[in-house]
Amino acid sequence: MSTTTEKRGLFARAWASCSLGAKIVIVLIVLTLAYCTVGNMVIGMKADGVAREEAKAKADHAAALENARRARCATNLPTTIEAARAGMAEGKPEIALAKLFGCDLPSTATPEVLALLGQARAAKTKADETAKIARAKADAAAKLVADAADRKAAAELKAFKKKNGVAIGMSAQDVLDSSWGRPESVNRTTTANGIHEQWVYSGSSNFLYFENGVLTAIQN
Repeated sequence: MSTTTEKRGLFARAWASCSLGAKIVIVLIVLTLAYCTVGNMVIGMKADGVAREEAKAKADHAAALENARRARCATNLPTTIEAARAGMAEGKPEIALAKLFGCDLPSTATPEVLALLGQARAAKTKADETAKIARAKADAAAKLVADAADRKAAAELKAFKKKNGVAIGMSAQDVLDSSWGRPESVNRTTTANGIHEQWVYSGSSNFLYFENGVLTAIQN
């Protein structure tokens, strides 16, 4: 208790020692902080209220649409069932299902209607499986065509290389695929900088030089 009294006394003395101008500034600061705090609270409450009103309006709109849909379905149920039967007759079970699921069938639906719904589901499942198999076959056929095209292109490229000579920058495999083909012998030297190779052709009269697998010089 004495501590609280002492604090109040210290505050009173400090306040008394302030000039009038300082007191006015302090009061204005306190009032400004209080005004901002209350203003923020009011703005927050207004924003919450607007959000609740918007959410309620959306919910009311969705409910109104659903009620209107149910009313239409109740009025047009016989027409809906006939449209579903027509879809099944055309071999389009997806249409039948769209018609039947578009409206909530009454729990007292006749066995005939329930049977129609079951037939539509089974037909749709079968159609989906058939379409899946057809897509798989089409994908497999397309892959075969693509693979054949790749093999043909590779064969044509190999034949082209076989008809042509060598050029600086070729890889060792490119040289093997070229008209030079495989050398009679290879002299290989390994150093700190990599692997150096000399390929010898045609009775030691033609040479190719490689640095780390890349053709760097031709001597003939």
